[in-house]
This record gives sequence, C-alpha cells and structure tokens, in this order.
Amino acid sequence: MEFLLQQIRSFPAYQRLLAEVRTGKQHSGLALPRAARLPVLTTLYEDLRQPIVLVTDRADHALQLHDELVFWAPTCSAARSSRSAR
Repeated sequence: MEFLLQQIRSFPAYQRLLAEVRTGKQHSGLALPRAARLPVLTTLYEDLRQPIVLVTDRADHALQLHDELVFWAPTCSAARSSRSAR
C-alpha cells in the first residue's frame, strides 16, 4: 500500500493539487475514478494532516467508503471509528 501512495506522490498532477490546496485554493471536485479516490485522499491527508471532506450521493456509498478507508488510512481517527456509533 505504501508503495502505491508513494507513486501517487510522484505524479506532477498530484504535486500541483497539493500545492494548490496548501495555498488555500478550493476544489469542488476532483472527478477521480472510484478506485482512485481513497488512495489519493489518503495521500492528501497524510501530506496535509488536516480534515478532508468526501461527499457521496448515498448512505450505502458512505458506508462502503468508510470500510475501505480503514484499509487506506488506518491511522486516521475517522477510519478507526466504530460502525456502531452510526
């Protein structure tokens, strides 16, 4: 997993996005393929160390993303929260 996150960091498009976010530029959406969303957001979270909002259209998508977040960002407090708290 760490290898993939390092590969994401090496992309010029990711570096531009990271620089823009650090300067305060807002992004309404990244239009990422579903499979790329959590790896990219995890990499951003690790690099920025600030909350990131991910909006989805359905509750079942939110639950699925939460479950996958446990894999991609196990140190993130949101990933470790209990499903029973929902």
